[in-house]
Amino acid sequence: MIQQPLRIASLVVLVLTSALTNMIQAQLSVSGTVSSPMDTPRSVEVLVYQGNDLVDTTHPNRRGKYRADVELGYVYTLEFRQGGTVTKRVSLDTRTENVQTEWASALAAKSAEGELSYALDMTMLPLTPELALSDDFEFPVAVLKWHEDGQFGPERNYVRVAGMTYEQAKLVGVNR
Repeated sequence: MIQQPLRIASLVVLVLTSALTNMIQAQLSVSGTVSSPMDTPRSVEVLVYQGNDLVDTTHPNRRGKYRADVELGYVYTLEFRQGGTVTKRVSLDTRTENVQTEWASALAAKSAEGELSYALDMTMLPLTPELALSDDFEFPVAVLKWHEDGQFGPERNYVRVAGMTYEQAKLVGVNR
């Protein structure tokens, strides 16, 4: 009698372990276009930090297209830098602890098929004396995270850039 519940419990643990293992290996592709007032978007550096550790650096191609792949389960910062422009940061919260197990399995399957992606376009702004003195860009211009409905996108409660909403922040160069 005790063996049947133990078998079921072992099977449940095996399924959950498999789902969690798939989540650890799941990848999110963040890509988009960088536009710049300077001569070429290729001189923009896109730095990817996991916490405080630099994990990747990429440059857009001559048309401004870039791509960065990150693993799910961590908080990342994408930093867009170019001489003569304002450095911009976007926080990516890819942690999915609160995601239901069924959806987590579907997420891992989409990732394995290379279908898990997010489009993020960035417009660089010329560094004016006023912006150089401002601390508006010391913090991320946007925070992106997983939502309970299973979508990845802007944090709905995050307000940045001198009290602007996400929609207003689009005017200073963050476009979805």
